[in-house]
Amino acid sequence: MGEYEIIEIVESDEVREIVHGMAGQGAPMVLLLPDVTDANERGVGLALSAVLERYGRGGMQQTLYVCVRELVANAVKANVKNVFFDEQGFDITNHDQYEKGISLFKKNLNEDWIREQYSRARGRGLDVRIYFTHSEDGLRIEVVNNIEITPEDERRIREKFAKGMSYDNLVSFYLEHGDDTEGEGIGFALSVLLLRGENINPALFRVGSCDGRTIARIEVPFTEKFRSVRGKNPGPWKDEAVTG
Repeated sequence: MGEYEIIEIVESDEVREIVHGMAGQGAPMVLLLPDVTDANERGVGLALSAVLERYGRGGMQQTLYVCVRELVANAVKANVKNVFFDEQGFDITNHDQYEKGISLFKKNLNEDWIREQYSRARGRGLDVRIYFTHSEDGLRIEVVNNIEITPEDERRIREKFAKGMSYDNLVSFYLEHGDDTEGEGIGFALSVLLLRGENINPALFRVGSCDGRTIARIEVPFTEKFRSVRGKNPGPWKDEAVTG
């Protein structure tokens, strides 16, 4: 991923100055999530805002922040789940044991428990980092946690992406889900719809594993010169292409 300056997210004037300075210089940066707090969420939003404002793209802030926040939350849960399964003696790669483990995992889920368990995960060397690579031609955001995605989770994520593509628009999404936007997988489907609403092709939203890490990537073209890490820019999204 090249050379990045690692910035540990803390709510301070010094960090704000560093983030704004690097964004203003067009320098890539990576935010290290030390723990799970509202202040750290605001830190991610600050970095995103600084980058977008540099290129006059502040109008995308709300959409991209919702998407990135979802990816960070999923990366945190993945690390916590890995530690939980190990401590409970479940084989995370075995389908039957996965189903038993995930059922128990969900019973424990709450904000305080996640914060505590993420601290334990960091003690084992697991963390979450958010990479920002940007230029006049576009922005690449990568949320990385240093464990590979399980086959079961990869299958579920593919289903979630397909679910998002099945809706014509946000109205049809909310008619089906109402206020249940925190349900399992709903965040992925909503992110696909939000990106489409900004004319960002969902082909530029990817989640996969490489070299012991899971990488969730959103690429945002600013000009036609932008090139995806996967090759040529697929172009903006066109709603008429939606199929069931």
